[in-house]
Amino acid sequence: MFVFAVVLDAPTVETDCVVIHVGTNHLDDIIEDIRELEPTLEQHVQLVAATREKFPSVPVLVSKLLPRFDGDERSEAVNIYNYRLSHRLSTLEPD
Repeated sequence: MFVFAVVLDAPTVETDCVVIHVGTNHLDDIIEDIRELEPTLEQHVQLVAATREKFPSVPVLVSKLLPRFDGDERSEAVNIYNYRLSHRLSTLEPD
């Protein structure tokens, strides 16, 4: 994934924090089959883990998917995704 290469190849610089705003173009796939959530979720978790490894001395802040107001199914998919992302990130070992 391109983003991982950017994180891993980034120069180590002094910074106060790293902010990651996650997103996905696969929301409709998740609505069709909730199992489609897992690959995207795993990529986001790996991105956060790689970022924490690259910048171990700074907080990594993660914003979740923004609310959707274009249908109940999309809104529910966002809520499910955000809940599961929060849970998965809470299980990551601190550095």
